[in-house]
Amino acid sequence: MSVEIWYALILTAIIVIFVLVFLLFHARSKASKKQPIIDLYVQGLNALVDGDIERAAMFFRESAQQNSENVDAYLKLGDIIRKQGKPDRAIKIHRELLVRRNLMPGIRLQILRSLAQDYKTARQFDRALSTLDEILTQVPKDEWALTYKLKLFEEMGEWDKASRTLKQMVRVKKFTGDANRQLALYWVEEARRLFSEGHEKQGRINLRDALKIDSKCVPAYL
Repeated sequence: MSVEIWYALILTAIIVIFVLVFLLFHARSKASKKQPIIDLYVQGLNALVDGDIERAAMFFRESAQQNSENVDAYLKLGDIIRKQGKPDRAIKIHRELLVRRNLMPGIRLQILRSLAQDYKTARQFDRALSTLDEILTQVPKDEWALTYKLKLFEEMGEWDKASRTLKQMVRVKKFTGDANRQLALYWVEEARRLFSEGHEKQGRINLRDALKIDSKCVPAYL
């Protein structure tokens, strides 16, 4: 084999080794840049598990700042801010997430759930209900949305709407309790509201209806 061929082989080997070293260094460099971001997010999750809300918020905030594509970090940060008694800021974070393009359907539902809770905490009940309806438009039998809607109507004292929501849950098999007992209690609460407004006749009718639904409904006798 001639000297020229040997030189060519050696030069080729050197070039191949150089390229491999460069690619390996580049891959490690990219991994080292991503690792802190991943670590921050994981540390945030660990802090949540430990119940350390302040540290969790710090880690999620830093993770979101370093990687604006980390939707889950923003989502959890908004949830923590709501729990800290700042629902208006949480609403802003979660609404900004909703306008992002190419959100996966599951992620969008998670954001809507968080937003509904934000509105409820901020006492913006109409917007909370509207957000829940948006969820139910996408997933008509969504158990979380139906349950949250029921609790919201209870908190608002909207007993007729609570009754309708409960009946809807029974139809789609998303209510596991004693539906008749619950419905009777709603009728009793509605009767109390009517009595307080001076509508005694309609109030008594409601109490009779409550007993028709559940003859063992003690509050209806009081």
